[in-house]
Amino acid sequence: MKFRREVSMKKNLLSLSILTLSVMGLVGCNSNNKNSSSTVEAPKYTITLSGSGENREITLQLAERFKATSEAYSGLTFDYREIGEDKVDSDVADWTTGPDIYSYASDKIINLFAKGAMSEVPEDYLPQIEAMGPGAVGAAKFAGKTLAYPYDGGNGYFLYYNKNLLKAEDVSSIEGLLAKATTLGMKVAYELETAFYSMGLLFTFGADWQFTTNSQGAVTNITADFNSDKGIKAGKALVNIMTNPAWQNSLGAPTGKDSTVGEGETAVKTKIVACVDGTWNAAQYKKAMGDAYACTKLPTVTVDGETKNLSSFLGYKLFGVNPQTSSGDATRLSICHALANYLVSKDAQDARFDARTIVPTNREVLALDKVQKMEHIAAIGEQAQYAHAQGALPDTTWTAPTNLSAAVKNGEMTVENVGTYMANFNKAITTLK
Repeated sequence: MKFRREVSMKKNLLSLSILTLSVMGLVGCNSNNKNSSSTVEAPKYTITLSGSGENREITLQLAERFKATSEAYSGLTFDYREIGEDKVDSDVADWTTGPDIYSYASDKIINLFAKGAMSEVPEDYLPQIEAMGPGAVGAAKFAGKTLAYPYDGGNGYFLYYNKNLLKAEDVSSIEGLLAKATTLGMKVAYELETAFYSMGLLFTFGADWQFTTNSQGAVTNITADFNSDKGIKAGKALVNIMTNPAWQNSLGAPTGKDSTVGEGETAVKTKIVACVDGTWNAAQYKKAMGDAYACTKLPTVTVDGETKNLSSFLGYKLFGVNPQTSSGDATRLSICHALANYLVSKDAQDARFDARTIVPTNREVLALDKVQKMEHIAAIGEQAQYAHAQGALPDTTWTAPTNLSAAVKNGEMTVENVGTYMANFNKAITTLK
């Protein structure tokens, strides 16, 4: 995503980095000779981290590993508060006494930034984040600055399919997949009446939104180009998929067998051969499908002669560094950034995967055999390059796409009048509440 600021944030990262090197260098020199007396005492700080209860143990273990990397960190102790990634922006009432380093869900970035809870990532640490790919980079950015350290790229979706009924070439394009499903008398489940899925699709041809903020972090303007040729092509793709007889607005394991989706009056009998869904249903689908279980990235789609991979939403979890707890102490703030950087390093993500099977953002860890053997993690890793980060979101993100899908479902929006509907959609998505 592209961002710009009306008033730039002024932070002296250069002096912060120099101060860090000074402390590290002086203590490091003494550590080369264990028998010499130290002239510089390692700073003593208690660093408070926060995140989910499930991540407490591995996070504290990694913090201790970081401490052991240099005598400059030997004076550190660590505390941990259980604050959900989805609630940290609201549960922390006073950030001057909040956590030093906190885990948060990527769509909380606007609120956290507005509360002054985000310290910009120092330049020396940017290459590690940039190597994670555009999705992770986008999730970490707001107001033109990189503000956090991505460590979990698992909140997204991809294609589950029945490999006993479909071949790899059948799932390479959405047109081919729908045609094969029709031949089999089965359905492709893709919940496009839900904004999480339909909004993801609308990024496919490159349309996007951009934010302008003021110096306090409040969003003052949103611009977008969903009314352009890029947005119109995405709108046509939405129409083409939703009006195909093999498409079905549901979720469900693609067993290829008779099943019922929905409840009560909305329940329908169906046979699903492929389904767009997320990592959270992997175990359930694998159990239901047995040796037919397979998954991969989303297929391509072709509109007006242009072929693109279907886009998706991908939510991340990241570590933010809170500048308010350091109260102008540049050494403390620098150490917090160094720890956050370590927590998303290759070694840390490898250990975190072993402990919690969390989808790594580090591409080297993602490519490891032990990770790739878990098909759903390999699939979401492959889809990540085509995904839009679920970071800063307009107020109407969850309503405008739903209205668009409803218009297709009701037969009101067609490929002939899609331009009008995308113009209205663009107006809705850029409206500030």
